[in-house]
Amino acid sequence: MKNTVKNVFLRETLPAAILTQVSALSVATSRSLEPLRGIEVMDKEGNVIGYSRRAGTKAVRDTTISRVVLFGTSAFIPEVFSQFFKKTPLFVRYPQSLWTLKLSCTILVMGLMVPVSFSMFPQIQRIQCSKLEQEIQFATEETELFYNRGV
Repeated sequence: MKNTVKNVFLRETLPAAILTQVSALSVATSRSLEPLRGIEVMDKEGNVIGYSRRAGTKAVRDTTISRVVLFGTSAFIPEVFSQFFKKTPLFVRYPQSLWTLKLSCTILVMGLMVPVSFSMFPQIQRIQCSKLEQEIQFATEETELFYNRGV
């Protein structure tokens, strides 16, 4: 029993966890300059006030979370379903058809999770001016500024 649990973990669950980690690392790496250089923060009319490293860090963090939810769920749910259906008479008799179930489930879950992950955080986000750098606070009298989170 103990050996089968270990085998299921290594063969089924671990690849989904690795895919989730790689997708998070991909976002963090491709957008690694935004926390260093900062991203544009704007007032409510769209006028650029300055570049904020804190807003850049928040944008990268939010995008990373949405990608982890997207790819983690899309990789994990098909594995869970395949574990349930693997013992059914159909898949015991035709084990090669299990990949069809996994592929269909992956496409379905990915299609359902794309809108969910994109709507977790709004594209244009608000941030309190008091949470930004001093130079941005001195450049405007607005209490709330906006920035584009990115995809």
